[in-house]
Amino acid sequence: RVWARSRWGAQEADLIGSEEAKECGWAEGGAAAESEEEVVVSPLVTLTGHQGGSSCVAWCPRGRFLVSGGYDKAVRVWEVPPDGEARTLHALVGHTDWVLSVAFSPDGRRIASAGQDRTIRLWDFRGEREA
Repeated sequence: RVWARSRWGAQEADLIGSEEAKECGWAEGGAAAESEEEVVVSPLVTLTGHQGGSSCVAWCPRGRFLVSGGYDKAVRVWEVPPDGEARTLHALVGHTDWVLSVAFSPDGRRIASAGQDRTIRLWDFRGEREA
């Protein structure tokens, strides 16, 4: 089922990973995407770990890793193996307010995060230190 976003009131975000889909909205229990044709998107995995929810997410160029930022001021690195059982590899702490945006470097070795605290932080993928 595809929800009409005008009646739905859920948050919207860019859909990463598909050239056909232009934007994606999500709601509890599933997600809906807009593209040239109506498409229903079902969640493959649920990532649980941020306190208060996540605000942004990005795929690693290496394929099976994600990074997310949250309202808990943390940046989390996730492993998402083919079986769909995601796990947190690292929780990167340093922002003093919400994390608004996250991205991987093209080689996947660094993570950039931007926060409501007006800082941009660079992190080592392994989570050992701030880069």
